[in-house]
Amino acid sequence: MGVTPDNIVNYMQSYYPKTQKWSKENLLGWVCWLIENNLVYCVFDKEEFAGMCIVRGIDNGVNTDNHYYHNEQSPNLWVEFLICLKPTSLKYITKFFRERFPQAKSIFYRRGKNNQFRAMVAQKLCDRMKLSSKKDTNIYG
Repeated sequence: MGVTPDNIVNYMQSYYPKTQKWSKENLLGWVCWLIENNLVYCVFDKEEFAGMCIVRGIDNGVNTDNHYYHNEQSPNLWVEFLICLKPTSLKYITKFFRERFPQAKSIFYRRGKNNQFRAMVAQKLCDRMKLSSKKDTNIYG
């Protein structure tokens, strides 16, 4: 199934509340940048949207606020957004993490009502994602 930037914008506006405040033009520009840099990954189940992940290489926590910052060589990843609507989505997103960012040592993300900043060893997160893939999971950046 082919995914267009407009599709990704629609998914983001539906599932990532932070982007609802952005103009469609700004969001589309960012999505095109993410696609060009292979930083967004979408999962489909029988042509139905099933999940998405946006991840960037960062040097430190300050880089998380700059949506256009990405360090390809960084061992630190920032999960901007992650949602899994189907149990199998997590399996494919984990595979994307491992293949796209083999150098990853640490993964940083925000989660929960208080938007708490969290960090985890990359291997531990991938292992945890595999364990939790048996149930629906929603993690918002």
